[in-house]
Amino acid sequence: MQAGKGPPAGAHLRIRVLTENQAMYPGFIAEKGLSILLDDGVSKVLFDTGQGGALLENAAAFGEDLQDLTHIVLSHGHADHVGGLQRLAQSLHATPYPQRPLLVTHPDSIAEQAPDAPAQILPRSAVQAAFPCQFTRAPFWLHPRLLFLGEIPRAPHGPQAPQGMRHAAHHADAPLLDDSALAYCTPQGLVVLAGCAHSGICNILAYAMQVSGESRVLAVLGGFHLRNAGKAVLQRVAQYFNDLQITAVHACHCSGERAAKLLPQQSAIHAGSELVFALS
Repeated sequence: MQAGKGPPAGAHLRIRVLTENQAMYPGFIAEKGLSILLDDGVSKVLFDTGQGGALLENAAAFGEDLQDLTHIVLSHGHADHVGGLQRLAQSLHATPYPQRPLLVTHPDSIAEQAPDAPAQILPRSAVQAAFPCQFTRAPFWLHPRLLFLGEIPRAPHGPQAPQGMRHAAHHADAPLLDDSALAYCTPQGLVVLAGCAHSGICNILAYAMQVSGESRVLAVLGGFHLRNAGKAVLQRVAQYFNDLQITAVHACHCSGERAAKLLPQQSAIHAGSELVFALS
């Protein structure tokens, strides 16, 4: 576990959805992509950046300017999750490099060169010039409660097979190994955030519990990548969630309409949504 100071007693974990395919309230911009802000009073973490067209504007709609971020975590290297890095870096132009947020991600999520990528996708040299970076395949603790999962094992016979999409920068037959997630340890169990869950949302939850040592999952949110899943897969995922007794499920982005209705305890989240979890 990485050394660091956790949140004080009586603190709360506040989660704000900055970018999502749909906008929940007037003043927020819808954009195909995902970006979520976590704030526990000690760390302020940006999980993914969307495509970049709505990130700063929707942060401002929340009253956030993102100048005091402590970390940026990228779930994987697709354009609708990393496209906002360029604008974010530009917004921090006056911040000295050592004081900029630490960027944490799998090494495959940022290509050495990205000649075929959209113009806003930065190559690794530009990302490293803009942010201090921690590239890791292994799990990495941002602080004693907050865990980046690194490379997630795929269970070939688990409740959900790995998703079939491939990384644009990889060979067509290569798996999307950089797909990762965040897990926050609360006294009531884990709050797990998935970007697109290309590695399988059930695999993500299983690995989060394994690495953290916490057997309870309080909430799971983000992209579940079930939009093309058949009925049998959806039923297995729903059963897995029920077996874990997850009390809060918030599917969004790439999850698909049917995945948004897996369980009675689900509720939608979009740009402008806010969730709060007690940390004591």
